Amino acid sequence: MSEIRIASRYSKSLAHLATEANSLDAVYQDITTIRLALSESRELVSVLQSPIVKAEQKKNILSQVLKSQNPLTIQFALYLVDKKREMYLSGICDAFINHYHQLKGIAKAKVTSAFSLNAATIESVKKYLSSTFSKDEILVENVIDKSVIGGMVIQFEDRLLDMSVRKEIQEIKKQLIYN
Repeated sequence: MSEIRIASRYSKSLAHLATEANSLDAVYQDITTIRLALSESRELVSVLQSPIVKAEQKKNILSQVLKSQNPLTIQFALYLVDKKREMYLSGICDAFINHYHQLKGIAKAKVTSAFSLNAATIESVKKYLSSTFSKDEILVENVIDKSVIGGMVIQFEDRLLDMSVRKEIQEIKKQLIYN
């Protein structure tokens, strides 16, 4: 079975269990914390993916790392070890976060700019996207890319809005070449 299918199935199961236990938001917070820990700790990822490390050792490590998390989250992580799926934890976290956003009606936008955007600009982008695409809640991720030069590039769902200086320069070059 592919990693994407595994991640999707386990994340949906966790979302279902969390919804039944009325702790979906708490589990979401835990999963985002776990995802962050996995992205920052190569050692943790290595231990989880290692065939040499025994399941009990992995469970002990996960129990220590997750000791302050929701009991459902801890049980789920330990269950993954029992089912030999711990190496997919990162993908399961990503799939759960995406599933949570779908359940809550949260849309995501990626805004690429040459420098970090201030809170007022991010709010303006949120208001624009919300009014244009009839979305109530939008999470904006600001990505820094100096090649944009100025302005911004907004990726929202399957749309791309390029309002960058780089694009304007490319358009001017095209006009000069073809005229």
